[in-house]
Amino acid sequence: MRAYTFYPILILGVILFQSCGGAGDSGQAEDVPSTDSTIVIQGLSKVLSLKIPKDLFVNSSLDNEFNENFGQIELRLGDSFEIYITEEQLSLLAFREELENDQLFSYQFEVESDSELVFQSILPDGNPHSYQFVKSKSLPGIELIVRTAPMGNFNQQQLKRMEDAVATLSLAE
Repeated sequence: MRAYTFYPILILGVILFQSCGGAGDSGQAEDVPSTDSTIVIQGLSKVLSLKIPKDLFVNSSLDNEFNENFGQIELRLGDSFEIYITEEQLSLLAFREELENDQLFSYQFEVESDSELVFQSILPDGNPHSYQFVKSKSLPGIELIVRTAPMGNFNQQQLKRMEDAVATLSLAE
């Protein structure tokens, strides 16, 4: 009878010991692989880099091309990540005025500052359509405007992920 209670306790002890890291756990943090991929962007007067979450690459490949007609870099990754980068200075106030003169959409501005606009486009019937942003970014020797694709249809989560990526935009080393 003692053997029947001893073995389950022994097995339970071994399981608990192993699940807590066993004798090999030194208490130091393990190297965690990066969850971002660094993308090198060429085509403007400076070479740039941008970090994009690796999970966005599942079932998608990155389109990184320079659109000569508009003088902009277009980064596309599936339907949930599409930003345009232009080398220019733009008054966001002037950009806002352009939006207000739009004949199709109306806009609800979530964030307004000297360096960014975050807004939601509203259809004529009053239904929300998409979240968008426009940001001015100053890096050493270059002034940039970064925006979501104007025809893109993005939700708040997708917008946040693109904003997080744009926050990593820097000169390539």
